[in-house]
Amino acid sequence: PEILSNNDICLYFRKRDVVNRRYYQKEIRILSFDTHFKLNFLKDFCSKEYAIPKEHLSVAKYIQNKFEWVKLVPVEIGSRRKKKKKKNLIEDLRKAPYNIKEGDIIGVRDDREIPEGMTDDFQTPEDIENRQNYNEMMKLEKEGREKNKKNKQKKNQEVPLSFKL
Repeated sequence: PEILSNNDICLYFRKRDVVNRRYYQKEIRILSFDTHFKLNFLKDFCSKEYAIPKEHLSVAKYIQNKFEWVKLVPVEIGSRRKKKKKKNLIEDLRKAPYNIKEGDIIGVRDDREIPEGMTDDFQTPEDIENRQNYNEMMKLEKEGREKNKKNKQKKNQEVPLSFKL
């Protein structure tokens, strides 16, 4: 095991096969950056690694517990100090809304491979099926919790108490 500095991050990368809606084998890479882990740095790395021009490159983070790919795009936040509307880009990918951490999976797509008239959301058929199963399971779990809550409420209902003297 390697000891990484604060400016290193270990990620898995998977190249997207757009036409077949799948990914190639994942590859592990350690990225070393200056001060902040920025989207431009990640795109530069992927552009060199996969020989895709930056203007035709898209990257996404895989959220494993939701079976979902989220495309990484620049995010602006507004600041309203002293009536000035100033927009700042969120720079560090390790912070919200990106929250990239050690071991995350990054999908890499060459947008030129998307057939004309087709869109690509980075999902695979397995992701869609797993997400549907997950959502179904969560729905059943929620219904079970609500049912238990109602049963507890029925048990805890006040019953009038009367005494005969």
